[in-house]
Amino acid sequence: MLNKRFTNNQAEQLAILRALEYTENTQTEDKTATVYTDNRMTPDSLKNCKLHTFYIEEIRRKLTEIGKINWKIKICWVKAHVGIRENELADTLAKEAATNEDITESYKQVPKSVVISGLEGISVEKWQREWDQTTKGRTTKEYFLVVSERLKIKIKITQNSTFMVTGHGNIRSYLHRFKII
Repeated sequence: MLNKRFTNNQAEQLAILRALEYTENTQTEDKTATVYTDNRMTPDSLKNCKLHTFYIEEIRRKLTEIGKINWKIKICWVKAHVGIRENELADTLAKEAATNEDITESYKQVPKSVVISGLEGISVEKWQREWDQTTKGRTTKEYFLVVSERLKIKIKITQNSTFMVTGHGNIRSYLHRFKII
């Protein structure tokens, strides 16, 4: 069983890594094997020399190691849910393992993306608490009451937009002159 925050891609990559480890220890004269995956991202990631995620690097390392003992391994993508018996069986077994509460969690590594996302959430919550408690920036608060909503908005920062949102400059006197405020 994997940590609940583990991504599908990471689970697929870990499964490929385990398959390679199993293959490495298999005694046979025919040292050719094909690993099939319905996750298109993994074979593409293995070909991308600029990508260096943990599992992709581990798979590359294991492929090199196995290659040194004359194994020829291919990793191929297959379309999911089209009736390929082995793929359907693999999906069924993976779902059973993922939902079985009796299986103890055997892999606890948390994806970096999950940690980053969690830290961002904590930061925004803290920022919102401070934003709610401060007495400064009343004009800006009229425009942006909720920090998380403001972060979703793409704003081109200009001198005029800054004057307007902060209430600085001569904007207030201009608006007063035209009886807007």
